[in-house]
Amino acid sequence: MGNNTAPEEEQAICITCGLCCDGTLYMHATLQPGERGHLPDKIEEAGRTGEDGDYFLLPCGYFSGSCTIYELPRADVCSTYR
Repeated sequence: MGNNTAPEEEQAICITCGLCCDGTLYMHATLQPGERGHLPDKIEEAGRTGEDGDYFLLPCGYFSGSCTIYELPRADVCSTYR
């Protein structure tokens, strides 16, 4: 089996690009069941419930050139996005 970890250069791009959270590619980010009420304040404030479940509006309030809460607990969609 091969190594599934991206090279460090690619990982650095991922945390500085911001296209996933600045509203360029997506208008919202889907939340997992039960995440609402356990997220950082700005994500909670942008939270909505739709036909397909909970989500939060983008751009993310924690994006400022890069993710300002990258090392903190955040939504599952944020921490698993690749």
